[in-house]
Amino acid sequence: MICFDCVNLLISLFSTFCVLSNSYFDICAHIIGIYFFYDFCLHYSKVKIMRTDMIFHHIFALLIVTFYLEHNNNFKSFNPKDKYVLIKNILSVEVSTIFFSLMRILPKKSIYNIICQILFMITFAYTRLYHYVFSVVLSRETHVFLAYVAKSDFKFICVYVGIYGVLILNIYWSFLIAKKLVKLMFK
Repeated sequence: MICFDCVNLLISLFSTFCVLSNSYFDICAHIIGIYFFYDFCLHYSKVKIMRTDMIFHHIFALLIVTFYLEHNNNFKSFNPKDKYVLIKNILSVEVSTIFFSLMRILPKKSIYNIICQILFMITFAYTRLYHYVFSVVLSRETHVFLAYVAKSDFKFICVYVGIYGVLILNIYWSFLIAKKLVKLMFK
């Protein structure tokens, strides 16, 4: 399991680097697509244990990444700042995964693990709820961009299922985190 968490950590670090440097989005999308496909199909077939929410997370992420990779050539007419609007904002949620992976790697009772738990909750709330909602779900830029790029209703629906599916999962996970936090506070 440590190996899986290390790979998760590396991919999250690279995603964060791409967002901060405003570059390498195509490479990062390929890496994430391959990772999710591997984890969803191959890893799951060997382990036979994957939570339902993680199965949906992989499906929704694959819908978004596949859409991005398939329509990458259609982005040429966009301003360089605008053509990465969707993938950059989607990748920015991976910041919280850095701390989640570190929590799973570091010893459970260490001060570093506790710091990672706190940072995970803060970055999760900011990136996966606040930032995702305002920069992807409610963003006019994103919707104009998707309407221009998606050439068929099916592709348009698929990418929106991915976007709103991730939002629903983020809300669900925030309730799980809040429940855990309440348990810790009243122990």
